[in-house]
Amino acid sequence: MDNPQEIEVWYVLPAIRKEIALEMKKKGVKQKDIASILNVTEAAVSMYINSKRAKDVIFPKEIKQIIEKSTSAIIKNQETLLKQTQYILKKVRQCMLLCELHKKYCELPEECCLCVEKSDN
Repeated sequence: MDNPQEIEVWYVLPAIRKEIALEMKKKGVKQKDIASILNVTEAAVSMYINSKRAKDVIFPKEIKQIIEKSTSAIIKNQETLLKQTQYILKKVRQCMLLCELHKKYCELPEECCLCVEKSDN
């Protein structure tokens, strides 16, 4: 059984990078610069833009809006990439998308609550 963090690494983070790359492209950032900002290859950016990579995760509207705002912040100050990515991940966890993906890609018991953040820990 994969743990939720592995789901984040294999599915959620690439999907976040894809959405950030798409937003940057919409805002006129060159593909070469997108690759540099995201610390990925130009080929990876091309795959994100052409939906050949990270196409399995569909973010709800509220997450897409957060990604759009975060992308604007990243364009203004590239050093905020990590902070913005962590913020997006937190919101993904809160909207239960991580839990849905975990159940989709792993055989889990129906009553599983591994992905749910508990405030008492």
